[in-house]
Amino acid sequence: MTPVKSIRFLMLPLMLPLFFVIGLAGVARAQNGNALDNPGFEEEFGTRDGDSLIEVAEDWTPWHREPEGNNAPTWELLQPEFISARESDEFSFVHEGENAQSLRSFYATFDAGLYQQVGDVETGSWLRFSAFAWVWSSVTDDEEQSERDGDVFVQVGIDPGGGTNPASEDVVWSEVSYEIYDSWREYVVVTQATDEDVTVFLRALVNDPVRNTQVWFDQARLVLDAFDEDVISAMAVAIGPTPFPTSVPVYHVVGESETLDSIALRYATSVMAILEANSLSNASLVHPGNQLSIPSGVAPVATPLPELDASAAWYVVRAGDTFSGIADLYGIEVNELAQLNVGVNVNFLVVGQALVVPAVPSPPASSQKYTVRRGDTLNDIALRFSVTIEDLARANNITVTSILDVGQVLTIP
Repeated sequence: MTPVKSIRFLMLPLMLPLFFVIGLAGVARAQNGNALDNPGFEEEFGTRDGDSLIEVAEDWTPWHREPEGNNAPTWELLQPEFISARESDEFSFVHEGENAQSLRSFYATFDAGLYQQVGDVETGSWLRFSAFAWVWSSVTDDEEQSERDGDVFVQVGIDPGGGTNPASEDVVWSEVSYEIYDSWREYVVVTQATDEDVTVFLRALVNDPVRNTQVWFDQARLVLDAFDEDVISAMAVAIGPTPFPTSVPVYHVVGESETLDSIALRYATSVMAILEANSLSNASLVHPGNQLSIPSGVAPVATPLPELDASAAWYVVRAGDTFSGIADLYGIEVNELAQLNVGVNVNFLVVGQALVVPAVPSPPASSQKYTVRRGDTLNDIALRFSVTIEDLARANNITVTSILDVGQVLTIP
């Protein structure tokens, strides 16, 4: 296949004989109603175009989106590694069977995945595509949990007309709702076939270039003639084309006098939809300062947090954050951070919770020195001093992927 130049996508060709794919097409449909070939990634993995960094399971085609323009940062939308994941590997997650497909990056963002075409589909029939995914994203090498993740979102999609361009307006994507790490989650999308050929897509979108990000896909499933009209309505899923999303969803910070009803009204959605998008069981769990993911295409300006004096700033808790980690990030002791946040349970932080932290120092007029502390990354330090990671790396004759040592002295440009 050739690159899709108009949307800056690089489609990685499937290097398998056509007769081999066709020969297996009828086999998969007999397995529990699954219309996909090799849905569990159990068949042999192979490299594509002789590139050892692209190792993909049979019957699947890898794709990734390239950055727009010529001035993108060196870490933006790089091609991730496509690797096989095996149950026997020291660090690997497999939902069922012995293998899974994995995508991995190091200090880089990516928007990538896989797709598979399926033929002999009855036009007008309902399609249900699902897959399981596990996400680990962290500024550390601790494989047990994600810490200060890279804002990773996973989706599954269907092109009901059989196209292979993931950026096509014809593709129906599952809802981008909320991030979930260090556990399996099933992603589902439903739509109606418009052609005898359909295409299913797996997608992972990494927004921040943290040290480690790895996504595992397993147990993909495409069910034909899945539902009737009544069931579709009851599921309340999108059944028409959806725009290709290239960024994280809309967020709203809860104001002092706001209620979930007023927020839902403002964004033309429902209270239940907001609760579901944020994995909340009831409205009593929402408090002023919480950041909510809004399941809506409407994006009015979010209500800002109350203004603080020049010596302080707001920090919104992210998945994987700990109170001690945030204190360490801002160079203060835990008890100092606790004094700035009286009444906050330091042992139980909620994603979206707003904390008061010391104001981030403004960039100095001339260069200054910074000594690397435990847990620091080049990206964290660049953000803290409001400089780009490229400028920081250049000022210290290192690369953006360099590993920092505790005690190492950096020049802040």
